Amino acid sequence: MADEEKAMELEALSAIYMDDLILEDENKFEINLVPNPGSDDDKVGITMSVEYSKDYPNSEPVLKLTSIRGVSNQQISELSSTLKSQATENLGSVMIFTLAQTVKEWLDEHNNDDDEEEGEDDDDEEAVKPEDNSSKFSAGTPVTMDSFKAWKAKFDAEMLEAKKGSLDSEKLKRPTGRQLFEIDISLIMSDANMDDGDTVSVEVFKEGRQHQMNDVNWDLFDDEVPEQ
Repeated sequence: MADEEKAMELEALSAIYMDDLILEDENKFEINLVPNPGSDDDKVGITMSVEYSKDYPNSEPVLKLTSIRGVSNQQISELSSTLKSQATENLGSVMIFTLAQTVKEWLDEHNNDDDEEEGEDDDDEEAVKPEDNSSKFSAGTPVTMDSFKAWKAKFDAEMLEAKKGSLDSEKLKRPTGRQLFEIDISLIMSDANMDDGDTVSVEVFKEGRQHQMNDVNWDLFDDEVPEQ
């Protein structure tokens, strides 16, 4: 059951974070987190490295936070402590999305020039002890097996509908089987008559074509039977 939960969680995370999730193997991956994905204006960013424990989610995953930009070592340490507490609270349920959302919320709150300058300061300098912000982060909504199954069912349904719409659109652009048959019959009759070196009137051509169409079993086609 644990392996199934991990596989489903990883599939959902891949769909959510797409190129921002870098998979090393089925148990190790990284998620690059910034306030505004795709924007060049972000002042802060963090990479969250994850390694599943053997019996995850019944035990905590191994997490490591690394600053992409604008986050000091002290802030990384404080945020890591917050995530460790959350992981303990969510034991028994898949939790990576919940933890990633906590990091994302922190980045949203610190996405300004002041925090960027703070992240670039030398962390060995004497500084006033920062306020403990761990209480400011909610535990988030735990992601359960049922919620992942519901998400996956909805996601698969949307993808199937989109694929069906694309196929229907492509089908409309193609001639029907009956149209292709009629074209082939016309060409065959035209070629046959030209080989004889005779001039065929429009009336004779239509009569010959009508005989050919009368011999066709139109039930083999999905289209309506043509008018005689």
